[in-house]
Amino acid sequence: MVVVDAVNLGCPMPILKLKRALSVQKESVQFLLKTTDEGAKKDVPAFCQQQSLTVFLKEEKGVLAFYIKREV
Repeated sequence: MVVVDAVNLGCPMPILKLKRALSVQKESVQFLLKTTDEGAKKDVPAFCQQQSLTVFLKEEKGVLAFYIKREV
């Protein structure tokens, strides 16, 4: 699992960091995006839908953890 740390980064950085990880880690299937940006609750699922990625959100102690899976 590739962990993408975007904690304390505002919009659009969580999406940009995720996009970069997806392009660099082409063989990876699972990603974990961690962020504190509340706007990511809407932005990340929308981005994942556009990219045909599966996403699940888990919120823990103020950190949003998006578990993202790329279909192979």
